[in-house]
Parts: sequence; C-alpha cells; structure tokens
Amino acid sequence: TEIYTLSLHDALPIYRQRLDNETRRALGKLRTNNNGTGSSSTNEGAQQHAQSPADEQRDVIRLAIQANGRRIVGGGAFIIDAPATPEPVWGEADSVLWSKGEPLIWCGPEGVGKTTTAQQLALHRAGILTDGFLGYPVQPDPRKVLYLACDRPAQAQRSFRRMVNDDQRDLLDQRLVIWKGPLPFDITKTPEALLILAQDLGAGTIFTDSLKDLASDLSNEETGAQLNNAHQLCVAEDIEIFALHHQRTAHAGAGKPRHLAALYGSR
Repeated sequence: TEIYTLSLHDALPIYRQRLDNETRRALGKLRTNNNGTGSSSTNEGAQQHAQSPADEQRDVIRLAIQANGRRIVGGGAFIIDAPATPEPVWGEADSVLWSKGEPLIWCGPEGVGKTTTAQQLALHRAGILTDGFLGYPVQPDPRKVLYLACDRPAQAQRSFRRMVNDDQRDLLDQRLVIWKGPLPFDITKTPEALLILAQDLGAGTIFTDSLKDLASDLSNEETGAQLNNAHQLCVAEDIEIFALHHQRTAHAGAGKPRHLAALYGSR
C-alpha cells in the first residue's frame, strides 16, 4: 500500500473545489426558489447557464453573508449591551492585560523570557496551573489550548518540562496540544488555515512562538495584512490569540526601543 502525504497548502485547493461544486448546487437551488420555478436538474442547469458572471458573483457573496449571518448585530445590541469594562482573559477589573477578542502580541529582545512567559500563561489558560500569573488571574479556557512551538521546539519542550510534574500528564494531554516545528501551510496564501487548525484540534486559544515562524518577511505590507486577516478570522470565531514577537534590529547608539515603531514588521 502506498502512503501519500498531503500538506494543507496542497489540500486546500481540493477542498475549495469541492466547496465550489457544493456552492454551485446551492446557488442553483437558491435561484430556482427565488424564481418560483421547478427544481428539476434540467431547469436548474438552464438557469445556471443563464446567469451572468456578475450575477453569479453577487449570489456567491450573498451566500457568504448568509453563512456568516451571526456576525450581523443590531446597533442597539452591539453598542448598548457592550460591557462597561473589557472582559479579561488575563487580569481583572480595571487592570486588564489581555482582553477577550483582542489578540495580544508579547514583544521583546532575545533572552528576556518571552517563551517562558508564554508557556506559563498557556498552562494557566489551560487550567493546569491555577494560581494567578504575575499577580493577575487568568481565565481558563473550557476548550483546549494550542501552543505552536514553531521556533526551537526542543528548547520549548525543556522549558515546559521545568514547569510541570509527572502527575499532570493526563491533564496536559486533555487540555494542551502542541504543534512541533513549522506549519504545513503558508499563512500569507491561506490565512484561513490557522482557524481550520484550531477548530480541528478543538482549541479556543492559540499561542504562537513566534510570529516570524508563522509568516516570513513580516516587513512586507501584504504579509502583515494576511497575518492580521488570519488572526481576525480566529477572533471572529471566538478563538483567542497570543503571539510572541521581536523588535527591529537595533542600530549602534539607538538606545533601548520604547515605541511601537520598534516592533519588526510593516505599519
């Protein structure tokens, strides 16, 4: 028996083709119902051929809107029902370090403990560590926590090991899932892949170690836009994002970075 391996980057076009075929059938039924005619395959096929490309594109857009209808909220509910203070993932009351629905980027130079911080926070978010972290409570996620150990996974493994004991093995298997090494897709070409990965693993929070391994050439505007798109797709499905990042390479005499512009990437 031959075994074939298929990366997500290769698999997505196949999935999209299948989705396109299903969409065409759904569009045919939608047009048939709207026109008040029969639903025979002959009638449906004739109507498909009668549709102009512009009409078909509008129908596809309408289907996409219908599929995401839960994102359409009345102005009163959206504005008046908003909580007075942000709902914390990490923090409390007026001291919120990480707000629900708002990706958090943890930035710093090499060797200052970014990975250690992310791992401690991930263990708290997974409910494996239950005391506060850095003096603030962490709300546990009822779903799994996904940790993307893309940057030096062996080092991340040793660091994690120092934080837990053998008695926590079963809980770690139940609550935390680790991806070791590079992802099998290019997020700049398939930004929806990050959401699909999290959903397939049953994860409600993603920790990325680190952004430079998730998307290369972060200084490129298009790369930055697609990375943001990937994160926003996750947020729209109630999946929280925590990502490690680094600063621009400092020039001689530039001093310590103190501004947002010091982050590596596009603006």
